[in-house]
Amino acid sequence: MDCPGKTLDLLLFPDVNEKSGQVRWKNVLTPSRVGAKLRIRVKL
Repeated sequence: MDCPGKTLDLLLFPDVNEKSGQVRWKNVLTPSRVGAKLRIRVKL
Protein backbone atom coordinates (compact mmCIF):
# COMPACT_ATOMS: atom_id res chain seq x y z
CA MET A 1 0.00 0.00 0.00
CA ASP A 2 1.57 3.23 -1.17
CA CYS A 3 0.97 6.18 1.13
CA PRO A 4 1.25 9.80 -0.07
CA GLY A 5 2.78 10.87 3.25
CA LYS A 6 6.29 9.51 3.64
CA THR A 7 6.65 10.65 7.24
CA LEU A 8 4.43 8.25 9.15
CA ASP A 9 5.08 6.92 12.62
CA LEU A 10 5.94 3.23 12.47
CA LEU A 11 3.82 2.70 15.57
CA LEU A 12 0.73 3.53 13.55
CA PHE A 13 -1.09 0.86 11.58
CA PRO A 14 -3.88 1.37 9.03
CA ASP A 15 -7.42 0.23 9.74
CA VAL A 16 -9.30 0.24 6.45
CA ASN A 17 -13.05 0.61 6.44
CA GLU A 18 -14.20 -1.18 3.29
CA LYS A 19 -17.69 0.36 3.37
CA SER A 20 -16.70 4.03 3.51
CA GLY A 21 -13.24 3.59 1.98
CA GLN A 22 -11.60 5.41 4.87
CA VAL A 23 -8.29 4.44 6.41
CA ARG A 24 -7.91 5.06 10.12
CA TRP A 25 -4.38 5.02 11.46
CA LYS A 26 -4.36 3.59 14.97
CA ASN A 27 -1.48 3.67 17.41
CA VAL A 28 -0.31 0.19 18.40
CA LEU A 29 0.69 1.24 21.90
CA THR A 30 -2.46 3.25 22.46
CA PRO A 31 -5.34 1.76 20.45
CA SER A 32 -7.69 4.32 21.97
CA ARG A 33 -8.24 7.84 20.63
CA VAL A 34 -5.17 9.05 22.51
CA GLY A 35 -2.97 8.24 19.53
CA ALA A 36 -2.65 10.38 16.44
CA LYS A 37 -5.33 9.97 13.82
CA LEU A 38 -4.94 10.32 10.07
CA ARG A 39 -7.76 9.95 7.59
CA ILE A 40 -6.84 9.09 4.02
CA ARG A 41 -9.32 8.62 1.20
CA VAL A 42 -8.59 5.68 -1.02
CA LYS A 43 -10.14 4.63 -4.30
CA LEU A 44 -11.53 1.11 -4.21
